[in-house]
Formats: sequence, C-alpha cells, structure tokens
Amino acid sequence: MIRNKRCVTPLVGITLVIITTIVIAFVIQAYLGFGISSKLNKTGKRDIPNFIVESSGEGTAGFDGTYYDNIDFTGTSINKIDPSINFNWGSGAPDPQIGPDTFSIVWNASLNVLTEGDYTFRVLTDDGTRLYVDGSRIIDVWYNQGATYHTSPSVHISSGFHPLKLEFYENYGLAVIRLEWDEGGYHVITSSELVSSEYIYVRNTGETIHDTSFDWYINDELQSTSLTLEDENGDGIWENSELWKISYSANSGDTIKIVHTSSGISFGFEAP
Repeated sequence: MIRNKRCVTPLVGITLVIITTIVIAFVIQAYLGFGISSKLNKTGKRDIPNFIVESSGEGTAGFDGTYYDNIDFTGTSINKIDPSINFNWGSGAPDPQIGPDTFSIVWNASLNVLTEGDYTFRVLTDDGTRLYVDGSRIIDVWYNQGATYHTSPSVHISSGFHPLKLEFYENYGLAVIRLEWDEGGYHVITSSELVSSEYIYVRNTGETIHDTSFDWYINDELQSTSLTLEDENGDGIWENSELWKISYSANSGDTIKIVHTSSGISFGFEAP
C-alpha cells in the first residue's frame, strides 16, 4: 500500500525552527538565570546584593552630643558622650574648642521605657530648643529667650527603646539647657535610663544600592524606629565593596534582622 506523503512547506519549517529555538532558550535561561537561589527584585533585576557582617561593638550609654562652633550646626565640631543634659554654662563656653556665644548642639540617645504609658517631657532652655521622641517633634521653642521651662504634650510610649533627639542653640548672653521627663515625677534623664547603642560594620559585596531604606526586626518584631546608617563615602549610596556602620539598640542575645525595603533582601545576626 502506498501512503500519501506530507510535504513540509518552507513556512511551516521556519515556524518549527522558531518554536524550537524559543523553547530551548527558555530552558537554558531558566536553568542559568532563575535558579533556586535567585529571585527578581522589584526593579526587575536578578542580581541580589550580598552583605557580610565584618565586626560589631557596643557604645557607651549616654547622650551622643555633637557640639558646633556656629549657631546653625556648621563649622568646627566636637563629639562628646554626656551622661545627662543638664548644663548651665553661664556666659562661658561648653568646651575650649567652642566659642561662648553662637554655638549649637545636637544630642541623640535611646530611652529605655520600662512601662508603657503616657509621658511628658520638659526643657529648661536659654536660648532655643527642639525635642524629638520617636522622630516626632514634641517641643519647638526655636527662638532667643532667657532660661524658661517648656513642657511637651502627653506622649503615649510603649515599653522598649525609643530614640530621643534634642537640638539646642545659644545666641548671646547666658547659656542653659536641661532635659527632664515625668516618670514618677519630673527629673533629669540620666544614663541609667538610656541604652548604649550597638553597632555593626557591614560590607556590601554585590550590587550598588541607591535606596538605603531599611526595616529592622528584633526577635521577628518590626521596629518603629529607623536605623542609623553611616557610610564611608558620605554620599548615601551603598556601593559594591563599601563598608557601612549600622547602629541599633537591642538586648544581648536578641536576634536582629535587617531588610532592604525596596528589594526584600535581608541579613541577620545576634546582638552581642
């Protein structure tokens, strides 16, 4: 019996070749480019940066103060760890390297709140002061004045670590600044109520990161405060091979996870 033979036209042949090529290319790309260890980030890029924690340490509990010789946080500066903010310099200078007038200071600390509740803060200031708790400005008396008390509205604060930031400037004449809170009665906040900041040095061994926004977790609980990031170049870009210092507050033995918000990449470590 003679069977009819089917003829493959040039068009059909070309179509089969194209389909076969696409299938083979897809298989190769899936094998090489989208393996188990890779994932696409939100920008569509496949290369995921790696992070290496190179060292860690612990600072000293207190207010980390940067003192500037100018009234607007510029000029010659020095750093100090102050056990409290409770100063009356009179007509003198806060340090031999800083002039007695037209200077400014910014202090940062982490307040250890033992019991959740409503708290108020107050400052005695000559001249101007701004106070921030958890990044929110609760006292703003940024003007020339004699020594005057100013009290914040009531602030509800959960138990745990909360960042404090106080900005101060002195124009002319006397210089006074004191920071208190109402925790069983008003008293000056001292280093015993603060948490020493820990820090780690982390090296980026992968792709440059332009968006340096990170979430962080303590024992899998998302923290409401931001991390403090310090980069080598000071340009806010985390380049390949660049080392960054990341400061945080946690108890020894806590599990810390830091997640890049735009890509989801993360690294973790145990607080020393």
